[in-house]
Amino acid sequence: MNARRLTSATLAALCAVTVALALTAAPASAKVVHNVLFSFDGSKTPAGSFSPTGIYVDNSSTPTSGDVYVGDNAHTLVDRFTPKGAYDCQITAHGSTSGTSVSLSECDSSTTGTPTGSFVSTYGEGAVDSSGGDVWLPESNGEMVDEFSPGGAYKTQLTVPEGGKPIEVAFDSSGDLFVADIANKRVDEYEASTSKWRICATGTPSSAFGVVTGVAVDDDSASSAYGDVYVANEEVVDVFNSACAYQRQITHANGGPLGTVARLAVDSADGHVYVVDKSNEVVDEFGPTQAEGFISQIKLPNEGEPAGIAIDASDGDVYVSDERNGVVDVFGPGVVLPNVTTLPATGVKGNGEGAIEATLNGEVNPEGTGEATCHF
Repeated sequence: MNARRLTSATLAALCAVTVALALTAAPASAKVVHNVLFSFDGSKTPAGSFSPTGIYVDNSSTPTSGDVYVGDNAHTLVDRFTPKGAYDCQITAHGSTSGTSVSLSECDSSTTGTPTGSFVSTYGEGAVDSSGGDVWLPESNGEMVDEFSPGGAYKTQLTVPEGGKPIEVAFDSSGDLFVADIANKRVDEYEASTSKWRICATGTPSSAFGVVTGVAVDDDSASSAYGDVYVANEEVVDVFNSACAYQRQITHANGGPLGTVARLAVDSADGHVYVVDKSNEVVDEFGPTQAEGFISQIKLPNEGEPAGIAIDASDGDVYVSDERNGVVDVFGPGVVLPNVTTLPATGVKGNGEGAIEATLNGEVNPEGTGEATCHF
């Protein structure tokens, strides 16, 4: 868990974990969980509802940082919301920015143009280029990836090679665009420095990809897996390094095999990988290395069906689109503490929620550890 996300309550909890480990004969580990913070629906959109599929968060440093983009597959458009789920505007079409016939985006009413077509599909998982905040939207039933400015103005369009159909896109720290191509069963890379396409991966050393349904890249420079490319391949996640060389495979979570993997996301603050498991209707969280492995599992409320996932790097909030219930659920990180038996605390400064220091005296202290003092 990254320090930038810890509230005073969470800091106190982590301190309590340290105390627990010191005071129990058989220490138990704390575990990370994700609790529902809030949910939002499409009731405030012009259509009055949405069918949320692809979802992505603006983690750039632009004025739109933190905004959430939701692909509405029922109405074939993209809705933009604030980080707290308040409706903002829509991106409805792609096309030329010349002419004055129609506004291409409600998000940028100053820009009008002649659309070359409506979105073919918004089921795919888009991405925001953190270097400039541009929004990239894959049209999974077409062969295109559309680029919009942070304000929502249409800019350009890339055509995936060889009739490819983009289902999810992701950026690395250098601005290269990685595309999960469901038609050609591979991952394509569009290099920012050369403006050319290349094939990143078509499979592992032992077999070709089955069905490629997602891609994510670790762009956290402090992560031990910096630059790694994660590929959703049927019921596994294949991991490649920044040069697209095969590294390893993720096959199990929470004591059992993965189901059908649909979408992926990487938290750019700590390198943790989130996997949407459609078959088991859960989201699994993994550490950036094989040694760290499985960390936690997210189950949606109201028997929800996860479709897409995005991470707000500023606070670790996890946004999951629930296609069955027509909502987006937002989860925050939390900690479940192991049990610890202590004698009454002494030296308490402050009371209740205002406490700033306390000394806990343990009943069990097999190693002769002295008193533990928590500051929070």
